[in-house]
Amino acid sequence: MLADSRVTRRRKKLDDLQVVDLSGLDTIRQKVKGVSFYLSVNERKHAVANSFMLVRDPRNEYDSNAVGVYSPEGRQVGHVSASRAVILAPEFDRIGADAYRVSGAPPNTEGSVVPFIDLPTAPAIRAFAAAWIAGDASGVAD
Repeated sequence: MLADSRVTRRRKKLDDLQVVDLSGLDTIRQKVKGVSFYLSVNERKHAVANSFMLVRDPRNEYDSNAVGVYSPEGRQVGHVSASRAVILAPEFDRIGADAYRVSGAPPNTEGSVVPFIDLPTAPAIRAFAAAWIAGDASGVAD
């Protein structure tokens, strides 16, 4: 398939990263964006996970607020929408971790292959970042 020949393969080694767990915060559920750019049609059918890692990509040529979405194995599966990335990016930069764990969910319609992620709401991530900086937040994964 032509579309599959243009799939971009990106991986991150997540073993040595400082990961902050955000899965306990208030969230909003959104589709992972750009999935077809990172995964073939067949791979998308198996891209469902209970959790994903969010990794800032400030050098992204299209959006300096970009946030990549990675599988637990370190494979990029897409990215956060630009409207959410503009909220998350400055808070992620304030916290300063390498990656952020969030919950995931399967597609909600029959035949869909686009996974969902539960992203922190704006008030939740702002409060978490403020507490983190003040030394009052926990959530660094082992």
